Parts: sequence; C-alpha cells; structure tokens
Amino acid sequence: MVSRGDVLALVQLLEDEVHQWEGSREESLLVGYNGRAVKALGAGIERAAVRLFELCDTLDIEPDARDLVRAVDVFDDEFTKFGQAARDQAVRVHPGGSVQLWGAFGNLQRARVRQRWERPTPLRQMITNNTNHDQILKEYHWVHFGPSRGEEMIQEELDKPGTHYNPATFVHPRQVAYEKELSAWWEDRCTQLEKASRSIQTARERPASKPVRESLDDLIIGTTNLQQIMKMKPDLSSDQIQTRAAEMGIALDAATTNFATFRQAQMHREQNLARSRDASLEAEAKLQLNKLPATEVNTYPEFGGDLEGRIVRMSEDGLKPGRIAEAIKHLPNAPGPVNVGRILAKQAHGAAVQQ
Repeated sequence: MVSRGDVLALVQLLEDEVHQWEGSREESLLVGYNGRAVKALGAGIERAAVRLFELCDTLDIEPDARDLVRAVDVFDDEFTKFGQAARDQAVRVHPGGSVQLWGAFGNLQRARVRQRWERPTPLRQMITNNTNHDQILKEYHWVHFGPSRGEEMIQEELDKPGTHYNPATFVHPRQVAYEKELSAWWEDRCTQLEKASRSIQTARERPASKPVRESLDDLIIGTTNLQQIMKMKPDLSSDQIQTRAAEMGIALDAATTNFATFRQAQMHREQNLARSRDASLEAEAKLQLNKLPATEVNTYPEFGGDLEGRIVRMSEDGLKPGRIAEAIKHLPNAPGPVNVGRILAKQAHGAAVQQ
C-alpha cells in the first residue's frame, strides 16, 4: 500500500529536479519561442514526474495520503495536457511549461503540509478580553442557534464547562466539510480507475484483427491516416506508428512532428498498463512485499554499516522508499523516506552515467 512517506519522497525528488532545472544554464535546453531563446522543460523533471504518477496510479493508497494524491492527480492532468499541446504544431505553448502546469505544481508543494483547523479560544479568556459576543458565537460555531439562544449557551458553558463544547471531541465544521469532499473525490477516483482497468482488460481479451500484408512503412508512405493504419495494424499502438512516421519524416497529422523527441508522461503510463502477465505477477509480488511488517523485511545485515548498500539492494527487491526507511529506522543514522529517495536517485544517476 502506498504511504504518505512514499509519495512525499517522490514529490521531493521532483522538486529537486525542478530546482536543478531552474538553475541550469545548459545551452541544450534552449529552444526558440516567439522570436527568443527560452529554456525547455528538462528530461529529469519528466522522469521524476512519471515516477510520481506511476506510484499514485493505484487504488492501494493509505487514507493518510489521499489528500496529497489528489494534488498529484491534478498535476498529472496538467502535465499530460502540456505534453499534448507541446506535440501539437497547431498549438503555441511555452516549452518550459504552461501556467496551469506550474500552478498545479505549486499546489502540490503546498499539499505536503497537512490541513490544520484551530480550536476556539478558551471561552473564559475571550470573556476576560471583553470579546464581542457575536465574535464568540462565530468562533464556537453557535451562530446558527440565533442571538438569544447563543447568549444562553455562552452563559451555560461558563457555568458548567463542557455543556456545549468539549475540546477533546471538537471537530471544526470546515474539517467536516473538507473530509466529506475528499471522501467524494476518492469514491469518484476509484470508480474511474476501475472503469479504466476493465476497459484495458476487455481490450486484451478481445481477439485481434488480422493484420494486412502491407508493411507499416508502405502504409505511411501511402499517406494513410493514423486511424486507418491502427485498424489495419491492430498489433501496433498509435505511439509506435507516430514514432515510425516521425523517423521517416512523414507527418500523418499535426502530432507526428518531433513525436519521437518528446517523452510524454501519459505514454509511459499506457505502456505500463500494457505490460505482460509476467510483469503483472512481478508487480503483485512487489506489492505484497511492501505490505510485510518492517520486522519481516530483509534489510541485508551482511552489508553491516553500509546503509547505501542496504538501501540499493532493498530497492532492487521492490521496496519503496517509505518502506525501506521504516525497515531500517532502528539502525544508527538511518535516513528518512526523502533521503532514501535521494540516495536511490543518486545511485540511478551514477549508473546512467556509467552506461
């Protein structure tokens, strides 16, 4: 089950990539836009965003993390819209990201801090401070009882504390409304993901149409449109067809141009959903591994004080940063989820450089 710590770790990695991109002066990032050179969105940001989206693309999320995942979903939607617009030659969008994209990212950063609702000021303190009774009724949320009954409630509470207000059980009305809204959103999200899962399963089980004899290159050269090629080549995805058309320098539609150069988050999510049965079994095994109690997780004691070695090996097993941090928290100088994520990102970057 995905925990709040798991999500926070990848949000932090994404923020690190954004900061690195903002401070970068790499000329390779500069592209022309409205007659001037501007910085295009970096591949590191896209990779970090995709990891975050893939983590949250599930119903197996702890309730404590759902408010944060809602912000991730909004950012995911805006990231996808930006990707689609960037690939459409008929649309002019800033290569460094749309206003909506960065607005959603800002909301995601703020969502890391839990919502807090203050309790009313102690009644006797407000009376001592000569606070207006109308203000007292508003702060204690007794306004709907009316002025006359409100005055009586104030006096009754002063005479016998706990008659109308118990600080141990008080729940702010705005908190009630917020949790109700969050619950409705979660139910809708579950419905949408379950529908998508059923659609994918139905598509997998449906017998494939018999492919035509003409090669994909012949169909592209013959200026057949994308939808027609997909009908004639049902074993190929639209992404594969567009990529090949881009390699051949032939535009099937406005989205073909530079198709192969822009890694869109949604494409990766679709690819993950289309994994083989073996990959699905592997994913299920990792899911079960992350559900094990921390005491049952293999922390690789043979690595001794080499915490980075332990973390990398546990990650290779399929454990998420939050679970790794929980499993090794008893060790001296054990890092938290965010630092575990940074260690893994550093290790992954080093491996990429060596390749």
